[in-house]
Amino acid sequence: EENYKSFTIKAIEMRAGSEYQLAGTIEKDRRTYNFVRADRIGNKDELVSLAFGKGRQIIDEQGEGIFSQSWPAKPN
Repeated sequence: EENYKSFTIKAIEMRAGSEYQLAGTIEKDRRTYNFVRADRIGNKDELVSLAFGKGRQIIDEQGEGIFSQSWPAKPN
Protein backbone atom coordinates (compact mmCIF):
# COMPACT_ATOMS: atom_id res chain seq x y z
CA GLU A 1 0.00 0.00 0.00
CA GLU A 2 1.27 3.46 -0.89
CA ASN A 3 -0.18 6.93 -0.24
CA TYR A 4 0.21 9.39 -3.10
CA LYS A 5 -1.41 12.84 -3.40
CA SER A 6 -4.12 11.89 -0.86
CA PHE A 7 -4.95 8.66 -2.76
CA THR A 8 -4.11 5.13 -1.61
CA ILE A 9 -2.64 2.77 -4.18
CA LYS A 10 -2.70 -0.99 -3.59
CA ALA A 11 -1.14 -3.72 -5.72
CA ILE A 12 -3.32 -6.75 -6.46
CA GLU A 13 -1.72 -10.19 -6.69
CA MET A 14 -3.36 -11.46 -9.87
CA ARG A 15 -1.86 -14.71 -11.11
CA ALA A 16 -1.56 -15.36 -14.84
CA GLY A 17 -0.12 -18.84 -15.10
CA SER A 18 3.37 -18.76 -13.58
CA GLU A 19 3.48 -14.95 -13.73
CA TYR A 20 1.58 -12.02 -12.23
CA GLN A 21 -0.59 -9.64 -14.19
CA LEU A 22 -0.22 -5.94 -13.43
CA ALA A 23 -3.28 -4.89 -11.40
CA GLY A 24 -4.18 -2.63 -8.53
CA THR A 25 -6.66 -0.29 -6.89
CA ILE A 26 -6.70 3.43 -6.26
CA GLU A 27 -8.82 4.60 -3.33
CA LYS A 28 -9.90 7.93 -1.92
CA ASP A 29 -12.82 8.91 0.31
CA ARG A 30 -14.43 5.44 0.16
CA ARG A 31 -14.29 5.40 -3.65
CA THR A 32 -12.30 2.76 -5.50
CA TYR A 33 -10.92 2.56 -9.01
CA ASN A 34 -9.57 -0.83 -10.19
CA PHE A 35 -7.02 -1.15 -12.95
CA VAL A 36 -5.73 -4.20 -14.81
CA ARG A 37 -3.07 -4.00 -17.50
CA ALA A 38 -1.82 -6.59 -19.98
CA ASP A 39 1.73 -6.48 -18.58
CA ARG A 40 3.02 -9.78 -17.13
CA ILE A 41 5.62 -9.74 -14.35
CA GLY A 42 7.81 -12.59 -13.13
CA ASN A 43 8.05 -11.77 -9.42
CA LYS A 44 5.94 -10.20 -6.70
CA ASP A 45 8.39 -7.42 -5.74
CA GLU A 46 8.50 -6.13 -9.31
CA LEU A 47 4.70 -6.41 -9.50
CA VAL A 48 4.27 -4.16 -6.46
CA SER A 49 6.75 -1.59 -7.78
CA LEU A 50 5.10 -1.47 -11.22
CA ALA A 51 1.57 -1.31 -9.76
CA PHE A 52 2.53 1.69 -7.61
CA GLY A 53 4.13 3.37 -10.62
CA LYS A 54 1.06 2.74 -12.80
CA GLY A 55 -1.20 4.01 -10.00
CA ARG A 56 0.83 7.24 -9.68
CA GLN A 57 0.67 7.70 -13.48
CA ILE A 58 -3.12 7.27 -13.52
CA ILE A 59 -3.51 9.76 -10.65
CA ASP A 60 -1.21 12.29 -12.34
CA GLU A 61 -3.08 12.01 -15.65
CA GLN A 62 -6.69 11.81 -14.41
CA GLY A 63 -6.85 12.80 -10.74
CA GLU A 64 -10.35 12.59 -9.24
CA GLY A 65 -11.72 11.97 -12.75
CA ILE A 66 -10.99 8.26 -12.42
CA PHE A 67 -14.03 7.93 -10.17
CA SER A 68 -16.45 9.51 -12.66
CA GLN A 69 -15.65 7.30 -15.66
CA SER A 70 -18.18 4.81 -16.91
CA TRP A 71 -16.83 1.67 -18.50
CA PRO A 72 -17.57 0.30 -20.93
CA ALA A 73 -18.71 3.37 -22.79
CA LYS A 74 -22.38 3.32 -23.69
CA PRO A 75 -23.13 3.38 -27.45
CA ASN A 76 -24.90 6.46 -28.86
